[in-house]
Amino acid sequence: MWQPAWFALAHLWQHPALLFPGYFAVSLVLGYFRERYGGVLVPILLHSYYNLGLWVVAV
Repeated sequence: MWQPAWFALAHLWQHPALLFPGYFAVSLVLGYFRERYGGVLVPILLHSYYNLGLWVVAV
């Protein structure tokens, strides 16, 4: 559980601490896919789609 926490903490330098639980949840999902597929390609793609979705909602 340390890796998701570090992932979430790494994103807090530019976002409010209120978002920590959301980033933690996303990191759990990305970690699951890293373990499931044995690499980082799928989590990187999912992270990109997630960021794109946030951008589309913000615009």
